[in-house]
Amino acid sequence: MKESTQDRAQRPLVSVIIPAYNSAAYLKEAIDSVLAQSLSDYEILVVDDGSTDDTGGILNGYGAKIRVLRQDHRGVAAARNHGIRETQGEIVAFLDADDLWYPQKLEKQVAVFRSRSDVAMVFTGHDVLDERGKRDSKRGRDKRARLLAGNLVRNIFMSSGVATPTVAVRRSVFDAVGPFDEELEMAEDDNLWMRIASRLPVELVDEPLATIRLHRTSMTRDLANLLTSVEAHVRAMQDRYPDVWAELRDLVPAKLALFHFAMGKQYLASRQHDLARRSFGEGLRLRPWALRYRVYHWICYLPEPALGPLWKARTWIRGFSEHG
Repeated sequence: MKESTQDRAQRPLVSVIIPAYNSAAYLKEAIDSVLAQSLSDYEILVVDDGSTDDTGGILNGYGAKIRVLRQDHRGVAAARNHGIRETQGEIVAFLDADDLWYPQKLEKQVAVFRSRSDVAMVFTGHDVLDERGKRDSKRGRDKRARLLAGNLVRNIFMSSGVATPTVAVRRSVFDAVGPFDEELEMAEDDNLWMRIASRLPVELVDEPLATIRLHRTSMTRDLANLLTSVEAHVRAMQDRYPDVWAELRDLVPAKLALFHFAMGKQYLASRQHDLARRSFGEGLRLRPWALRYRVYHWICYLPEPALGPLWKARTWIRGFSEHG
């Protein structure tokens, strides 16, 4: 049955999807940041992904202000897809349960959609907040120069940079390119942004309109998991998304080398020299001309007493080796 004009008018303009898994510590702040938006034409869908903490109790406190969807624990991609299937809005915006929006975030993105009917996706800059409450206002900025200069698909693959809580997408786009890939444990967001950008126009509001929280975890462990996820992402593009793969296949060695380099630096910082040498060596195998890889690989062979002065001079080393 064709939707009537009256039914269409009663639907919200924006559907906000918040996946939540054991998110009681920050969930209320996230939801409240949506309720504080200067744009009022939205619905909030929180997908409880099988939480076992007090997430459910917090959600119950909002009553009719939000729609709560529940599922067994299946991961963030499945939770977002569940929300997408239930949306009523023309535009879908994503917020993670531990992150925050600034009040004009939706208003400024909607203005772009209204001014350009061809745009499929609009993302923004962001600030970073660590567990000590220290805010970094530089890391998530200047995205136009870093991402929209050149090929956006290739730039996302190499540097990521499109934070999911900054993204809004026309609902119709998911019918064209598909939802989040639920087979990917990580990088499912970059995978979707690249699939959209490979086919449709993407625009940026180049100012911080969201805050992304950084949590204290084992960086070495996380990087190892991230490297595995990147390898899985590469296989997924090769097997399931050949159009995107054709744009990126030549970048794969450089992408993997960057992760080996990042892992090597973390191993070196924790004085795990054997693992650091192995990581830097793998990076050199993939990018034998990269001077910074060679400098750090050399450092791994220095005796422990020599590392103290070098760490004090690491700013100089970083500046010198960045030419590689």
